[in-house]
Amino acid sequence: MKRCAILVQNPALGAALQMSLLHPHRFQEHEICSLVVGKSPDNDRSALEFQKLADELCSYLADSRRPGFASQFLVFTDFYGYGLNTSTDTLNPTNPAGGWGTVLGMLILAFPEIQWVFCGGQVPPTKLKSAHDGSPEGISLALKLKDIGYLPMFDGSGLRDGVRQAASKVARYLPTRSMTAISMDEESDYALLHAYCAFRNGFRSIAVTTRGLAIEVLQESARTTSKDKSANRVGFDRDLVLVFEDIFLSFPDGDKLSNLKGRVATLPRLNDIQHRILVTSDQRTQDDYGRWSDNQQFIRERRLRGQRIRKLHKPHAGMFDVWEQARLDRALRWSSEDGGIHTRGVADHYVWPPEDFHEQNQGHSAPGLLLVISNYLIARAESLIEAGSNSFPDEILGAVLTGEALELLGGKTPTSSAKALQMKHFFEVQAECHFSGVEYHIPMRSRIKEVKRDASAISRWFHRSEQKRAFLNIQMNVINGLVRVLRENNQFDEEQICMNHVRGLHNDLWMRQKPWRWVYWPILRYMEVLLSSLGAFFIALVFWVGGLTALFTFWEPEAETAKSQEIMGIVTNPGVDLNSFGQAFSTFFGTEAMASPHPAWVILTVCAVVVGLAHLGVFISHVYSIVSRK
Repeated sequence: MKRCAILVQNPALGAALQMSLLHPHRFQEHEICSLVVGKSPDNDRSALEFQKLADELCSYLADSRRPGFASQFLVFTDFYGYGLNTSTDTLNPTNPAGGWGTVLGMLILAFPEIQWVFCGGQVPPTKLKSAHDGSPEGISLALKLKDIGYLPMFDGSGLRDGVRQAASKVARYLPTRSMTAISMDEESDYALLHAYCAFRNGFRSIAVTTRGLAIEVLQESARTTSKDKSANRVGFDRDLVLVFEDIFLSFPDGDKLSNLKGRVATLPRLNDIQHRILVTSDQRTQDDYGRWSDNQQFIRERRLRGQRIRKLHKPHAGMFDVWEQARLDRALRWSSEDGGIHTRGVADHYVWPPEDFHEQNQGHSAPGLLLVISNYLIARAESLIEAGSNSFPDEILGAVLTGEALELLGGKTPTSSAKALQMKHFFEVQAECHFSGVEYHIPMRSRIKEVKRDASAISRWFHRSEQKRAFLNIQMNVINGLVRVLRENNQFDEEQICMNHVRGLHNDLWMRQKPWRWVYWPILRYMEVLLSSLGAFFIALVFWVGGLTALFTFWEPEAETAKSQEIMGIVTNPGVDLNSFGQAFSTFFGTEAMASPHPAWVILTVCAVVVGLAHLGVFISHVYSIVSRK
């Protein structure tokens, strides 16, 4: 099994690194891959060199992956350069000068799960410098971070964000993640879920599953100076604003941290975090009540001091439910300095979908090398599907890959963007269905709303005459993909919600093909309402029977009403016309109708029978769907 790779320009450095990594208790020789490159490529060869190296890394990662576990792989490289003149611009994937720095920037964006260690003497400015420092001491710390479970997948160090900022000089639409979130849970899947929820909403995030990593991230440094009281060992500053933490933490490599006051003493940075989400299953033994009471008192004290603390109960009902139950969709708000941009429910400075750049000379598609990276990210996600990877960590990785591709494109290359959007939601829903910590019923309406938002942003890059059609087609493709996932996982109610939305999209597209078809609009919309749920169907039945009763009462001659009631032996109270109700009920449900020569009565009877038969067909469809799927 491969565990790391050496990717260098300097053969002597490569040999020295290999000797260093073969130190006892580090790596075995068969676990190290080594690759030495040649002459620095020009800009026109950057994509080709990227493709070659990316294919090599893919083969290494395939050999390193453990089923059911998130990938941990290190790459030691000197592509960032040597000396003091290096900067993040060196890693700019849109740099017209090309070079190995440009190729490295592309690789960093294409492999979010790789921990990159820079061994040329300089490290790009990141929030977690120790994860990337290639000095002898730095390598030891980078290996330690790997051993204690650090995963770079959610860009906790900000390395990928730095590369994006360099590229944003050309691709101004690229969103940035300036805020950091932590997810602490000894159950790794819960830690991944919460970290991904923060990541998809604009945070860099770190999934913490060991005490060692929690201390590295949240314990203040002994070297903290009076000028920077908020700094900690690995370099975080005031951007750490959100933490998901299990109340009864019991990491495998240390004592329990179930007492919140004692936890803060061990991890002092928790006191400075604005939003603390305490995750719990609310299980309590007899020994837990004292600790629970102490925790409640601590929570009250911290709230009085202005810290926002909210409880989140396990299990969750999906990714959107996590955010909504934590009230982060309301608590997080940000406005740009000029007041032109307002966001809600996402991290500060994170703007997605991007603003409309049509009038800002931003070109008609994403920069070429960003498109190359995005297509490679999508291809990697497709390979996960082809390989039948259905573990929760792999599905989260797939969601990260396609989400990154979508953001790199910004909708400006609409066909590839639509594909990335489809696959992102495919992986997210697949992960929700396969994670046992998610409830059986998964809310879908918030997801459909997000799909509509992103489809609208992508469709505006089509020709104006095709934008509406593209908007509908993108939604159709995404939701149809979700229907397949939900059907395979027996999520009947969620599938029905998606099918209702697909039905509406199909009708819209059908009517747009020929303008005269809009005459069917009322009928199609009514059928959509009938098929939306059994509740809506029965409400419609009550409406029809009640309406027909009123109409039969209005049209039936008074003498015939009295005569028919006399023949049937019906005794009624004044003002109550049971004959009209009986006529409405019998004709609507297709039973034997009561005769009347009145023309209006005959027409009304025929209409009621036809409508009743149609509703009977809809009812049979409902029953068949329920019986065949449940």
